Amino acid sequence: MSSINTKKAVGYKRPPLDSQYKPGQSGNQKGRPKGRPNMADTMRQSANEPVTVIVNGKKHTMPSAEAMLRKTLADALKSDSGSIDELFHILEMTGRTADISEGERDRRRITLPRSFTAEEYALKGDTARALEKDRQRYLAVYDAEDDEHPDQDTLRPPAIRNADRLAALKDYDAAVDAYRTFIGEHRAVLAGDGENAEAKAGIYLGATRIAVVAYTRLLTGQFKAALALIEEALAYAPYHLWMEMIRAHAWMLLDRFDEARAFYRQFKSDRRLPEPSWESVILRDFIELRAGGHSHALMPEIETLIRESGWTVDGPTNSPGENLWETNVDGHKVHLPSPAFPPEHSAPVVQQDAATEPLDPVLSDSQYTMLHPLEVRSGDLHAINGKLDDALGVYRINVEKLEHRLTNDPDDNAAKEELHRVLSKMNELAFRFVLARRPPSAFECITDVISHEPDELQHQLRLAHSCLGLGRQTEAKQIYQQHQNEILGGGTPWKDRLFQDFAEMRKAGIKHPLMDRLEREFGLR
Repeated sequence: MSSINTKKAVGYKRPPLDSQYKPGQSGNQKGRPKGRPNMADTMRQSANEPVTVIVNGKKHTMPSAEAMLRKTLADALKSDSGSIDELFHILEMTGRTADISEGERDRRRITLPRSFTAEEYALKGDTARALEKDRQRYLAVYDAEDDEHPDQDTLRPPAIRNADRLAALKDYDAAVDAYRTFIGEHRAVLAGDGENAEAKAGIYLGATRIAVVAYTRLLTGQFKAALALIEEALAYAPYHLWMEMIRAHAWMLLDRFDEARAFYRQFKSDRRLPEPSWESVILRDFIELRAGGHSHALMPEIETLIRESGWTVDGPTNSPGENLWETNVDGHKVHLPSPAFPPEHSAPVVQQDAATEPLDPVLSDSQYTMLHPLEVRSGDLHAINGKLDDALGVYRINVEKLEHRLTNDPDDNAAKEELHRVLSKMNELAFRFVLARRPPSAFECITDVISHEPDELQHQLRLAHSCLGLGRQTEAKQIYQQHQNEILGGGTPWKDRLFQDFAEMRKAGIKHPLMDRLEREFGLR
């Protein structure tokens, strides 16, 4: 009989007893000692550590987690999208989003307005169309700067130019006949070629001038004549709201209440859209009609309706726009969209020659840019008024025109000088973009300039600034150092201009360690 083995069998799920851990003995001798806090305990302890913060100018002691939550909430109230997301994440984690009812949640929900249809944009928000009457009135009294070469007057064809002179002399009947002749010539062309864009544009141009005369007749109290003319203009160019607005004014002054009221009440412009709205134009027209001595009982009703909808003569309520024109009526300053057409001349208008100063009225910035949207000076005015993108667009158009001239005549020195002048303006505009903390726009602008004038050192300097703003420090440093001993146009040392630009950048709140290092390296401090 074999002896019995007293040891417990060893096998699957039966480890040897002598190698098993004794009770109270850890399997990981290098693990966390008993009593030392784990990560959760550490986070809990840190979150509850008291910190001192300043709230409304007073010191308060609170747990760290509370201070962090208060900071996140404050940033969320400032519309910081990251903080808003984090705050809602915290609410979801803590289950607090279930504390309010569905009705309350709907009440608090942010509802974005629907997008506009193309028809609504055309009806309510097209600034250019809302101001078209004013623009045509300016053009009708504008004389070309170079009267020796009327063919170069791109704003008005010769026939329109001559008709405008008749209107300026107050020979309205002759002016309208000339406009009709102009329209008739283009209608004949359109009859043979129904898609002729130039003919369509000519018909519209003649119609706008008849509409301008209609408004003039309205201001002088000839309401029936004004209505007849504006209806004729609409027959040539239908569906133009600014012309229909003149017709509504005529209806009102002829006591056709219902038709006028229905027209005025159709406008409900959204205040998100660019000003001026059609409502603002109505208010301006009412002011101008009153200045001409023409008032009506319907005016206060419509003015009240427009103001209650959130519009004033200058734009949205509490957001005054630029005053295009000012005058005094009964001792009170009022805003007008433009001077009465035709302008009052102290002497009859005479034909000009090379020795005669052009009859160019003194225009405000907005009026000049309206009349001369593609002139370099319009770009300058946009830049002065902070419209940097508009300025860049105007400058680019002029660069393209000058390049085209030089392609046709490489020896055109006047075009070369003008091109250099415009590119220099774009150089300064690029620096304006830098100061406005818009380095991508600055980089795009200055690289465009360099493509035309690659050897101009002043452009390289502004290129370096834009690279610095884009975080391309290595490129910026290389440009700064490469030209540090060179002289810019006009005899200004590169280092001096660099120091001046850095000073302007610091005034604008732009600082970078590289700026300090370069100034020390170049001996500017």
